[in-house]
Amino acid sequence: MSATQDNAGGPTAIRGYLVQTLVALLKIAQADPPFTVITLEPAHADEQFDFVWSNAQGTFAVQVKSTINEFQKSAVEGWAKKLEAARKSETCSLMLVGNYHTSLAQVNKVGAVGIEKKNLDLPGLIGEAAHLIAKFIETQNLNAGKADEREMIAHSLISRLLHYSTTREPLTRDEFIKLMTGWIKEAPFESKLHGKQRSDLLNSFTTDWLLNGPPVAILQGFPGCGKTQLASAIAANVPLSLDPIEPSPDAQDSSVDILVGLAGALASEGITDLMDEFEKGADGDLFSALLKVLRRERILIVVDEFQRLFSNRDTLPPVGWQDLIEKLNNSSRPVGRLLLISNRAVKKVRWCEKCRIQELKGLSDTEAAAFLTEQLQSKDLTSKVPADRLEEICHRLGGNPRALATLVECLVCDSLEDLLSLAPDLFNTGDVEINHDLVEDFERGLIERTLSRMEGDLLKFMRWMAVHRRAFRKEAFSEFPSTDVSAEVMRKQLIYRFLLIDTPSGNTMHPLAREISVTRLRDEEAEWKRAHNLAADYHFRHFKAVQVKDAERCITSYAELRHHLFEAGRISELYLASDRLAQLALSQIPKTTYSQAPTNNETLEERIALISALPEDRRPKGLEYHLALCLKHRNTGDDYQRALFHVRRAVGPHAYYAVWLLLIELEYFFNGVDAMLKAQDKALKYLGTGSNAFAVYHLCANLLGKDNKLDAAISVLEKGISKPGAKCLAPLASLCSSFMEQTGRYDDAIRVLGECIHTPNTPELWKVYVQCAKLMAKMNRHDEAVALLKNGLAVSGMTSLHRLYLLLAELMVLDKKYEDAICLLNDGISDARVIEKKDIYCLCAELLVKDNRAEEATVLLENGIASKSIRDPVPLYHKFATIMEESGNTNGGVEFLKSAMSHPAMSAEPSIYLVCAKQLFHTRNIDDAIGVLKRGVTVSNMADKDQLYQMCADLTARQGRLDVAIGILESGIADKSARNHAYLYQTCAELLEKAGRLDDAIEMLKKGISAPALANKVVLFQACAKLMKKADRTSEGIELIEKAIHMPGMTGHANLYQTCVKLMVSVGRHQDAINLLYKAINGPRIGNLVSLYQLCADLMMSKGQHSQAISLLKKGVALFPKDRNLNSFYEKATEPCR
Repeated sequence: MSATQDNAGGPTAIRGYLVQTLVALLKIAQADPPFTVITLEPAHADEQFDFVWSNAQGTFAVQVKSTINEFQKSAVEGWAKKLEAARKSETCSLMLVGNYHTSLAQVNKVGAVGIEKKNLDLPGLIGEAAHLIAKFIETQNLNAGKADEREMIAHSLISRLLHYSTTREPLTRDEFIKLMTGWIKEAPFESKLHGKQRSDLLNSFTTDWLLNGPPVAILQGFPGCGKTQLASAIAANVPLSLDPIEPSPDAQDSSVDILVGLAGALASEGITDLMDEFEKGADGDLFSALLKVLRRERILIVVDEFQRLFSNRDTLPPVGWQDLIEKLNNSSRPVGRLLLISNRAVKKVRWCEKCRIQELKGLSDTEAAAFLTEQLQSKDLTSKVPADRLEEICHRLGGNPRALATLVECLVCDSLEDLLSLAPDLFNTGDVEINHDLVEDFERGLIERTLSRMEGDLLKFMRWMAVHRRAFRKEAFSEFPSTDVSAEVMRKQLIYRFLLIDTPSGNTMHPLAREISVTRLRDEEAEWKRAHNLAADYHFRHFKAVQVKDAERCITSYAELRHHLFEAGRISELYLASDRLAQLALSQIPKTTYSQAPTNNETLEERIALISALPEDRRPKGLEYHLALCLKHRNTGDDYQRALFHVRRAVGPHAYYAVWLLLIELEYFFNGVDAMLKAQDKALKYLGTGSNAFAVYHLCANLLGKDNKLDAAISVLEKGISKPGAKCLAPLASLCSSFMEQTGRYDDAIRVLGECIHTPNTPELWKVYVQCAKLMAKMNRHDEAVALLKNGLAVSGMTSLHRLYLLLAELMVLDKKYEDAICLLNDGISDARVIEKKDIYCLCAELLVKDNRAEEATVLLENGIASKSIRDPVPLYHKFATIMEESGNTNGGVEFLKSAMSHPAMSAEPSIYLVCAKQLFHTRNIDDAIGVLKRGVTVSNMADKDQLYQMCADLTARQGRLDVAIGILESGIADKSARNHAYLYQTCAELLEKAGRLDDAIEMLKKGISAPALANKVVLFQACAKLMKKADRTSEGIELIEKAIHMPGMTGHANLYQTCVKLMVSVGRHQDAINLLYKAINGPRIGNLVSLYQLCADLMMSKGQHSQAISLLKKGVALFPKDRNLNSFYEKATEPCR
């Protein structure tokens, strides 16, 4: 139903409108005499009425209005006159929900229109609706439930009204009663809080936390346990709350994503603090604004999926959020409340130590069985699950309500045993430890099974809607190109299948269903763009209206519009949406980041589009430079030429030195040494002789050095070094010395470094000492090198002293002065000025072992570990174990490492387990080695477990237990704390191939390819294609690699092209291979493009296409004039022609 027209005050007013509409409809349903027909949002009477109904006494028409502001008499009279003008014979009523001016106190009728007034008391209105629901339930012989459940049903019906798509056709009494009965029957499964803990938590939050608790609470629990539903129930008890805000799963910046959403939602409630800060651009303080709001306003803000803000290693949100939460919790009498929802357990540290932290657990076996029974009854599927298995299934699924509901939906088409067979680890006989990751994998398997049965328009509809990162309304699919079934019908089918969820914010997709659908849709580039086109048009609707006043309220939609335009390849249209919001987006780029190109592709494309669209007179030099940097980073087509154009516009008397550096680099790339030197002279004219000037000399010399113009490079550096007052001498002297050394000018090289050493206050002087000493040693001037380093150790304020100690000791060892070296290193250990000592300990221990003093070496290392002065003692543990092994006491080293595993600071260090396992393997104690590795992978807070899983599987495979080894790798793949999953997929496939299971190996790699958010997929594509070739499925392998080439965000394109070409050639498709390489060469710029020129030319020559090959190589040489391999290849190719 339409809920926004003339209802002022945003969500609160709209909610008041909907609650009163529900109350009115429930009263009509129970009217005496009974009504005969009702029409919701009738099309006649100039669409003035919200609903019209008839009974034996006549026809009645009602309009509802709601506002958080004050109704004025003149406005009410105007509305009433419109109703009276639109009516025919209907008895008209105007319902006002909100505050009203005193002049309206005695007004009960305006003309023929009755006036009914109610305060905007949401809890009171909900209570009235719940009371009427109880009466309706009683008359329809439905289950009455508890009072709080009826309130939750009321909230569910309000959501239904908001999204109900009326046909504007009259409904008979039976039709309307059936509609309401159906909604009420479905409502418990949308809103009912199953289980005692949920009811207890709701009571605790509403009666304690909202009134007396700390301002910030954290609700945590595993995915699918019902956190969001509980949060909605809490919000229903607050006079003012926003719809839950959550960062998009693939947001460029999750913090900004949340703040943008909050700014728009708060602005719609008349609270503009955040929007005002957005207007200030990079100078705005969004977190301070949010803090003020929460201190001042009696409001509940719910942030769902808060864990998306955490770093991978811990549960720390960004610093801005930490400061906000800490300050809010320490505030004096703040009236606002902030509820954070996370599916990761939060460690209680400083930022959240005063928060109320509650964990929502799974349903108990009994509660879950009751929930599962209700779900089965709602689908008439009780015969599918034997009563004696209910609790067992619920227990193995960890009491996860979402997983249980998903299971029920799948039982419509499959038997219970078929479905349970998808997760043997969960449902094998015997005891099972509850593992929420395995439960989620099972749920994902169920959804994939459901999706595999969908086809045609329904599957397409599912995938297209999945591109929406936030809840969407019916307008999002109103233009969906369906041929057989209406989009509304398909929406209802997805809701019935539990794939789409109807919420107060709109339609949201089951998170796992969205993840799978998005992954599948990405494989079809054309469909992917069409889906995002439709989504972009949906968000464009806010901006294409004739009047776009209060455009700041569209900021959330603008953020989504940017995303969908980018994915649809229409990012240049952003300015068509709103010039003001485009300016707002540009203002959010901090000037301090102008010298950094965004690493996120979407942000990069957006920046290029927005800045390019600015008229030149509105584009400051800072943005010209940022645009040039972005173009250089993107490096597609003529981006480098465009970058040179814009950086030329960016330079000037006050330009930042990095702008000049970019100009110098691009001038050299396109126009050679002379143009570069001219740019250098111009830069130095403005930069003077400070540290910024040094960067210019250094870059120019580096570029000349790469071009093998060493004398010219030395000349540039000597010029820079000779400048009076020049700063940052060390890097210039170091580079100059290196070039002199390469040209055989050793004495000059030492001289330059010596002059730098004797220049007062030279930063990073240790580097010069080390370089000079190494050069002296290389020239057999050991005594001078030793004397130099000893002098360096005596220099006051010298940094990185450990480098000097280590090099000096190595020189002493070369002179066979072992005891002197050991004494020196002991001095280094005792030297309080030395900060980094681990390498000194290790080298000293090595020398002691060489001097047959292994026991002293181990004591030294133990003392180093015990001293606690070593920031990273891991190398000392490794060295100790190595010494013990080399001295024949492997068991001693193993026991030492095992003791480290019990130490809190070392227990999560994977290398300790790896070294220990390797030593056990060396002594043929393979079972013990496997045991150590298995111990390591069970450590919950360990990162980088991949090598442990890998080695454990490798050792197990060596024992001939391939199936067990494969199982270990599969466990690693399922372990979300492992990092390099691509490596595990690849190794698992190798073992499957070794076991003669080639098809399974291919499927394993395809599973890895389909996995979301997996890095380094290029290796999986290549490995899978190679296995397909072995399985005589080369054509399929070629298709797979071609798909990878066109996938957004894919890296390693040159490797993919090379793999694809080899496959094509292996089946005689030489010309196709050449055409593919031509496409790569002429397409967007990729890394290692030069190798494709050589490969393509080689193929052409093998097919007798010599002239075309030479022409191609000539083009490549022109583009990469400094690539020696390409130039050499070109020269050899043209030799017969000379």
